[in-house]
Amino acid sequence: MARRIILHLGAPKAGSTFLQRVLLQNAERLAAAGVAYPHGGGGHPGNAEGIDSLDVAGFEALFASGAETVILSHEDLFARVGDAKRLARLARDAAVPIRKLVFLRPWSEFCCGDFSQEMAERRAADIDPAGYFMAWSRAIPLPPLLIAPHRAIRATVEALLGEPGLNWDLPRHLANPSLRLADCEEIAAMIADAARPPEEVREAFRAAHLRTAEPDPARTPARMARIEAMFARQNHMLRDIYQFDNRPEAGP
Repeated sequence: MARRIILHLGAPKAGSTFLQRVLLQNAERLAAAGVAYPHGGGGHPGNAEGIDSLDVAGFEALFASGAETVILSHEDLFARVGDAKRLARLARDAAVPIRKLVFLRPWSEFCCGDFSQEMAERRAADIDPAGYFMAWSRAIPLPPLLIAPHRAIRATVEALLGEPGLNWDLPRHLANPSLRLADCEEIAAMIADAARPPEEVREAFRAAHLRTAEPDPARTPARMARIEAMFARQNHMLRDIYQFDNRPEAGP
């Protein structure tokens, strides 16, 4: 089988940390199937942060284990197509195809971890997923970009690899779950209160990370609908250009 690269572009807050840690914990099984997820052992579970400085030796080192498939992943690549120029050139020269992969989640969920009316409006004005994807397709034309919902990470990755039965069990805290909106608002109020000691704010952050699986009273249908309305343009572009529906009602 010819060599290939699967390049996971994110998006942020769409299961990237979960996927990266699953790949790390399945390293031996993947290696036996000819798949490598090379990682230097740093704190971030992603492994594509330095692809903008790759040279020929670094590119070949990705396949040093004898792998036929190399997976590279970092959520920040979502809007940073410039970081992949070297990788694209090296892969083209070596006749190694790059399969671009991105996972999306509804924008109301994407914004949950740092919600405020102002922040959501700013994100809606700044984020241009269809534009990012067109730029990626110009940089790496083929194979075509694969877009999937974040809830389909397991099915999508196992189908791409032809390797079902990976261990997808991961402690929740290792997947970097979003904080509840209720906790975000409480912490924001504490930060705005100059009389609050910094250690009290830090303790609130620690406590909030222990409550991510609990019901969130601040995450109301009306609030989620307001956020989704701000992203109507992005959703229209994704449906029109990529036939991908990122609205909550389109999910399983």
